[in-house]
Amino acid sequence: MQRRRMTYAAVVATLVLVASVGGAAANQAAGVLTTTGSAEIAVVPDQATVVVGVSVLSETAASAQAQVASHMEGIRRALESFEIPDKSIRTRDFRVGPEYEYREGQQVLRGYRATHDLYITIDAIDELGAVLDAVVSAGASDVREIRFGTTRASELQRQALTAAVRDAYEKAEALAAGAGITTLRINRIQDQTGYVAPIREEVRTMAVKAAFDSFGTEIAPGEITVRANVQVEFLFW
Repeated sequence: MQRRRMTYAAVVATLVLVASVGGAAANQAAGVLTTTGSAEIAVVPDQATVVVGVSVLSETAASAQAQVASHMEGIRRALESFEIPDKSIRTRDFRVGPEYEYREGQQVLRGYRATHDLYITIDAIDELGAVLDAVVSAGASDVREIRFGTTRASELQRQALTAAVRDAYEKAEALAAGAGITTLRINRIQDQTGYVAPIREEVRTMAVKAAFDSFGTEIAPGEITVRANVQVEFLFW
């Protein structure tokens, strides 16, 4: 009687083991399918940045620096008139030094040049043209690196990533349908976008006053594009 019970227990154990192995085999994926997805979201920019500079050549370093300081004071007053806060204005470069030229093979001192560049962020993008006119009128000798961006960059990037994953999934479904695969499951998702700031940069321009004789500069921001790229790995059965 005891032997029969032991045999019965062994049979049950064997059946359980077979069932477990069979279940594992059923759950094991037949293969791996990998696709990439991409998405782009175009948006009208709501922010602009620009570098505004003053450069003066004078006989002495003190004179050059004083003239630059005077122009900068006027530029700051112009920016204040557009209610651009101090936190949106920062010095990008400031330097004072001798400047030379060559005459008949000899290095000759021309004078001393002082340069002060401001990096300005403008949230009221529709006023950008008027701001540029105002700073040039106030003494800016150089306006360059006009860039358009968006304050919604993080939000739009997440939306683009969602759309990129959806694109990858739709590609995988199309491949699976062609191959007769009925079951897909996402195994891994990798963001391959990297960091690319959603900006559009204008061509550098020298903003000497002669170029602004007719004030009323119009700047067309156009659109900027937020992009996302992903790689998705699927298991299939």
